[in-house]
Parts: sequence; C-alpha cells; structure tokens
Amino acid sequence: MPGFWSRLVVGTLCGLFLVAWCGMPQSSVRGATPESPDVKSMLAKAMKYLEKSSDERLGGKCLIGLVFVKNGKGEDHPKVKEAVEACLAATQGEPEQINPDIYSTGLATIFLCNLNPYKYREQIEKLLKSMTLRQKACGGWGYPGEELGDTSMTQYGALSIWEATKVGFNVPEEVIENTAIWLIRIQDPSGGWPYKGTHEGTMTESGKYKRINQGKEIFLGVTTASLGVSFICADLLGIITVVPREDDPNFPTALIPVVDDALPPNPNQRVDAQLLKKAQEDGRTWFRNKFEIKPNRFPHYYLYALERYQSFAEAAEGNFVKEPNWYNVGVAHLKKTQKEDGSWKEDLDDPIDTAFACLFLLRSTKKSIEKAREFGAGKLAGGNRLPTDVKDATVRDQKVVRPLGNISPAQLQTLILDSERPEFAALLDHVPELAARLQNELTPQKTPLIDGLIAKFPETTIDSKILILRILGESDQLRHVGVLIRALEDVNLQVRREALDNLERLTKRVSVAGPQALGDPSKHAALVADWQAWHARLQNDEPGARP
Repeated sequence: MPGFWSRLVVGTLCGLFLVAWCGMPQSSVRGATPESPDVKSMLAKAMKYLEKSSDERLGGKCLIGLVFVKNGKGEDHPKVKEAVEACLAATQGEPEQINPDIYSTGLATIFLCNLNPYKYREQIEKLLKSMTLRQKACGGWGYPGEELGDTSMTQYGALSIWEATKVGFNVPEEVIENTAIWLIRIQDPSGGWPYKGTHEGTMTESGKYKRINQGKEIFLGVTTASLGVSFICADLLGIITVVPREDDPNFPTALIPVVDDALPPNPNQRVDAQLLKKAQEDGRTWFRNKFEIKPNRFPHYYLYALERYQSFAEAAEGNFVKEPNWYNVGVAHLKKTQKEDGSWKEDLDDPIDTAFACLFLLRSTKKSIEKAREFGAGKLAGGNRLPTDVKDATVRDQKVVRPLGNISPAQLQTLILDSERPEFAALLDHVPELAARLQNELTPQKTPLIDGLIAKFPETTIDSKILILRILGESDQLRHVGVLIRALEDVNLQVRREALDNLERLTKRVSVAGPQALGDPSKHAALVADWQAWHARLQNDEPGARP
C-alpha cells in the first residue's frame, strides 16, 4: 500500500517489553506519570500544535482524534469532529465495500470505541466486519493479493478487536484463535518473530512443537508487535488472568484477592495455552538480548507501541508500578526532543509523530485497560484464589470467597465508587450483602447509603455502574426501578445489558423485546418506552403492574 502506512512496514513498532531493569538507561526525569508537571507541559504544547494540524488519511485523522479523546475531549472538539466525519464517510457502504488499509480500519475502530461505542455502533460493526473479512486464511492480516500475513498489520487487527470486545461488541472466537495459532507457528527458533511468516512450524511425531527458521526478517519492531498480539489473544481466549495490585497494606485484607497457581486455567480448546505461553517467554528472552531504547527508525511510533505492550504485559502479570522506569526514560527523551512549536518529528509527518508521542505520554493503553476492567478473565471477577484464612470462607461459583469482615458501610460505599482500586473486583462476590448493608445503613441526613451511590451513578466508571446496578437488583426495593430504567439509555452497551438484567430480577417482569433490542437503535427506544409505561402504571398502583 502506497503512502504513509506502507512506510511503517519494516522498522515500525520498534520497542521492547522490559522484563528486567538490568541494562535500562537511567532517566533524568524521575517519578514521571501523566500527571507530572513536565508531562502536562509537553502535552499542552503538543495539543496546541495538533489543533492546527491535520492529516488527509482516515487513520491519521483518527489517530489525532484519539489523542484528544484520551485527553478528555468530546465530540465538540474540532479534531474529534474531523475524525468522526472521516469515519462516517468511510463506512457509508456495506462492510464488503469498506476498504481502507488495515492500519486505518483498526485506528478508526479504536477511535470510535473510545469516543462513543453506542452512538457509533453501526459504524464499528461495519469496520469490525470489514476487518474480519480481510483476515488471511493463515490467521494474520496483510496486503491485498498476498496469502501471507504480516505481524505489523496483524497487531492492528487484533488491537481493534480487543477494544471493541471490551465495550460490548462480539467477534467470532475463531478469528482470535486463528491469529494465536498463526503467531505460534511463525515464531523463529530464536524467539523473535518475522515481518512475514514465510514458514510455519509443525508438531513432531513425538508430540513436540518444532519451529522453522524464518530467515533474516526478524526485527525488534515486529517482534514487539507479535508479543503484544499474543497477550491480546491470551486475554480474549481466557488463557491469562489479571492479578490486581496489592500495594495498600492498610486496606482490609478481606478484599484483597490472591491467586492460587494450582487452580487450573480454562483455556480455549483450539489454542494450546502452554505453547502460547512458551512463545511469550521465548520472545521476551529475545528482547533482553536485543534491547535498545532508541530505534533507528520511527521512534515515536515505537514509544506508543512500547506503552501499549508494556500496559498489556503489566496487566497480565499484576506488575503495577506507578512510575515505571521505561516511562521515565521515554519522558526524558521526549522532553529533550520536543520542538518549540510543540511537535516531534522523525521519519513520519509531524502530526503523526506528535500524536504517537502524546499517546505514549497519556498512557493511552493503560487507560483502555483500566476502563475495560475485564482484562484476562474476560469479565469482572474477584476472589479467584484461596484466602490465607479459610476458617469462614465459602465456595461460590467455583471460587473460594472470604467474608467481607468488619468493614463499615461508609467505607464500602467509597470503594464501590472507586473501581480503580485493586480491591474493587472482590466486591462482586458480595452483592447481596452489599445491598443489605447499604440499604439498612442511614447517613446523618437519615437517607440510605445506597442513595449516595445512585446520586453518583451518572458520573462514575463503567465498572462502578455495573456493580451499583447489581446492588439495586438485589435490593428488593421497587423505588429503584426508575434508576434502572434510566440506565437502559446509558451510552455503554454493557451497562444497558446489566440494567435490563437487574430490572427484570427486581420486578420479576421479562421484556418482550429481549436483550438483543439494547443494541438495535430501532428497537431500543421501544424497549425503554415499554418499561417507562409499566413504571407509570406501577406508580399509579394500577392492577397487574405490581409484581
């Protein structure tokens, strides 16, 4: 493919995953985070530059728009509007007719999923369908007219599917299965990955997997891309599990989940979990030997890839560091190389280089993972390993669950509204108890604590919304029906589904339209109207309305 994206084929995604700090250059910027003054200053200058810049390609417009979305801007921002208009224009036809390059298709999907997945549901579904239709028979993505996939494009196919899945879209599992199997088969014996997998390994008669030499196309950048895809596939297939950080010794231990390594995973049946994990281990060993902090080409694309890969890896391993050294080194490099006008420039066009640098500084992927909150197990889950004190523990849904213990209702209320705390997920094992405690405990103003959750509902995170909805569903209080009905119109499809489930649980009433109506704009309005009409009859105490 001619143009900007084709220049990213070799040498792009040049980055590394640091599994050890040995050999890492020390940064002059210490303790950097996206909230650090130096980082905020760089971002402010870069944003002013991007506001006056543009790019003619769909992928470029979406990349710039994504920067502003990740920095908290909405659809009223000119650069976000520009990207939306490009997405709408590109998705006018049927999925079979959508044919921008793989990079642009992926970035458009990622942009819309981060902006408003409900409003742009039709466009996202078309882009996803287009992406899956263009997957090669081998399992990767690549150039039209070629049978081979390439690891650089494949990362964008997998990443866009991951982003869409985390906001409620469905993609056939075999799409991810085929990608994972392809990655395993084209890995070089050295542990690196090639740009294009020209040979595929085989299983020997003795039951051992034998890799085939992939030639000279083993690059740092494409190996980074392949490792990133391996973590994405492992997450979507349920092969890896997130371990929440346990860095607050003062928080009640009853809410700190612990992993029992003896508990068997539930891996996908087509993908050999051990082979995938072995591929990751060998790839990371290859990285230790090939590490360099500044690649010869595409350094800003590399920094974005580095943040993305590192974020997936730390989430999979539970290795959360507030101020990681790799981020400090990247911040120091960007501080030294930012131009007076706020831009960065190397091999690509200035706006593109600058957008990549901003996504690194913003910890873009980390934000996506925290928002999804489902990384690893594919759903919100907590308490998935044996507690140290099992005296009062019970087994629930094949998990050992420790009681909440002596935690005040006010403290529980605070935790429910703070889904970023690692202890949050454990609350999902205690929904009935939470409903009872918060409903019966009154504030000094003589209102139930549960009403405080309802008041904060519109402005809280997706995870907190889901937990609040489950608490309301268990509350046995029909006064909460109105809140649940309003949640049917939330912008997030997962929240709407959770609202309907708990509305039906609370009212003992089943929707005629069914949950599929929540994702269909033509049926969604009718479903909400039906519940509103029923609620009006309930409030008027009409015969047959009360469950």
